[in-house]
Amino acid sequence: SVEAVYNYVIDDVEDLEYTMTIENTYDGDDQLTEAVVVVLFDDGSTYTDTYEWSYDGDGNMTSLLVENSISSDYSFEYDMSYDSAGDIVAQTYDATLDGSVDIELGWDRDADGHVSSLERWDNTGDELDHYVWTSERDETEWARSVEQVKDDGVDGSEDDSWSLSYSVDTWPWSQEGIYDEGMDGTDDAYETTEYTCED
Repeated sequence: SVEAVYNYVIDDVEDLEYTMTIENTYDGDDQLTEAVVVVLFDDGSTYTDTYEWSYDGDGNMTSLLVENSISSDYSFEYDMSYDSAGDIVAQTYDATLDGSVDIELGWDRDADGHVSSLERWDNTGDELDHYVWTSERDETEWARSVEQVKDDGVDGSEDDSWSLSYSVDTWPWSQEGIYDEGMDGTDDAYETTEYTCED
């Protein structure tokens, strides 16, 4: 286990002191399976966070469960699944451990394992937020993203886009990104990135 003492100082006045103790548990493959974090404040109050990880036979993390001893507002769970190449294809998120799926993600990949689309369902608001981003890549050895298009509502429409262009086909390159919100031909955001390599 690991123990650490923290002090928060605000405006040069000692405001809060607490001690955190962490106990980790590992499986036979030296993968972390559980962490118990105990926080003890100087006023005697305390809380505990328990983290539990699960893995498949290939060592991919399939779930993360976090339980807070005080409130379910700080407890949550992620579940993941993978394809035969070990790439993630689905993830769900339960925000309060009530058994519901609050956020779900799904990835499609091309034959080379590159992400071709990302679909997201978000049930945390008053209405379902559902969209999908599809990606187009160039034919260089880098398979760089050249355009991403958002279908908001997944109704077959093209609502937003992020276009990327590159200075050269060899590394290092500089790139330019343009975001078009509403697909109306206007540049709503602009970004440039230049990469350099040093020997």
